[in-house]
Amino acid sequence: MCESFGDALPDGQFAFPNARKMAQLSVDDLAPLRAGFRARYLCDAAKKVAGGEVNLDFCRTAGYDDARAELMKITGVGVKVADCTLLFGMHRVEAFPIDVWMKRAMEKLFPEMKADDFGEYAGIAQQYIFHYSRMHPELFD
Repeated sequence: MCESFGDALPDGQFAFPNARKMAQLSVDDLAPLRAGFRARYLCDAAKKVAGGEVNLDFCRTAGYDDARAELMKITGVGVKVADCTLLFGMHRVEAFPIDVWMKRAMEKLFPEMKADDFGEYAGIAQQYIFHYSRMHPELFD
């Protein structure tokens, strides 16, 4: 994506293209990237961010639920992807993404707990739980 659509940098690398530049692209433009069905989601996200319908700065500072709802305005973004974006992309450590592995891990290791029970640093706990679970698949036999 960077090589195809990003600006060249002095060191020979390429910058990640900004939302404005990505918003000008079509699904067909993204075909060489082999993004598949995700191409339409990338286009939708870029258009909504570039057009101001989704405000990423708001997501960094707003309350957690409001930030999640803002991201979920993007086609294809549900609770898990919004939580991943908040945790990994925006350093919102209260975000607790739950996928199949995390659901299993929570049921096995913390059956009486919910994500909220981990407090303001739930995302940090989530990473430890996820890693531990992946390193110990025998727990889920």
